[in-house]
Amino acid sequence: MKNQKDKLIKVEKLNINEAIATVFINHGIVIKKKELAAKIWKRSTPHTQAVNFSKLVNGETQMVRISWIKIIAKECKVDFNFLLK
Repeated sequence: MKNQKDKLIKVEKLNINEAIATVFINHGIVIKKKELAAKIWKRSTPHTQAVNFSKLVNGETQMVRISWIKIIAKECKVDFNFLLK
């Protein structure tokens, strides 16, 4: 049985670009999208990670795992809900 963090939710678009900009402005930390993608899809190839992350950023992914949002929020030092606004 899957645990709570692997639950899927339906979203229109996540505020990923805004979160990356926020962590840079507030903390001076540069987050690379390919690094985030590698943390979300650890077992995928770099090409697959890039394609999946591009779709996630552009709102082309309809169902998103809660664990993905938690990873992005943690790395970008933003609240979980910030990504869903």
